[in-house]
Amino acid sequence: MKRIILAVAALMLIAPLPAISTDDEIKNHPGYIDLDGIEVPKTSESMTVVDLGPDLLRIFSKSHDDDPDEEPSRIMSIHVRSFESDSIDMDALQPVIDRIERKLKNEDWKQLIYSKEDDEETTISIKYGEDRVLGLFVMAIEPSEEVTFVNIVGDFRFDDLEDFDIDLDEDTLDSLRQSMGK
Repeated sequence: MKRIILAVAALMLIAPLPAISTDDEIKNHPGYIDLDGIEVPKTSESMTVVDLGPDLLRIFSKSHDDDPDEEPSRIMSIHVRSFESDSIDMDALQPVIDRIERKLKNEDWKQLIYSKEDDEETTISIKYGEDRVLGLFVMAIEPSEEVTFVNIVGDFRFDDLEDFDIDLDEDTLDSLRQSMGK
């Protein structure tokens, strides 16, 4: 799960981010998943909370030299909630997980990867329109140890997913392109 968080940080260093949006635009964007209900326990041994909205991304994007021949990715926000604890209250977290899963299902997010090993589950989903990714969502839960949620909102190219370093081999990307009719 730490790889996912590091991949988000790495993306910020390489992706052009000319996002100029308001918080309301982001919250109404089809790629947005509300992570505000996720409480990081005070007993967590480690935690990562990232809330990069349009203002911070705009400041960050000014430090990049965009290639004029390349269509820029348009990342509007990046939100991460991740924590490790030996006392994760899954009963308190379950309603949030259920709400997120309902939203993903009801709003036609496509599950890109689902992995289950023992009680650890990881789901990576995307929301797309035409050949653009509108949102990427990662939910990785290991009930007795660690929980991670990542939501990247924007309008970025499908091939930019390769930059996330989340084990998306070319066969997986080709399969997803075919399922999208691309």
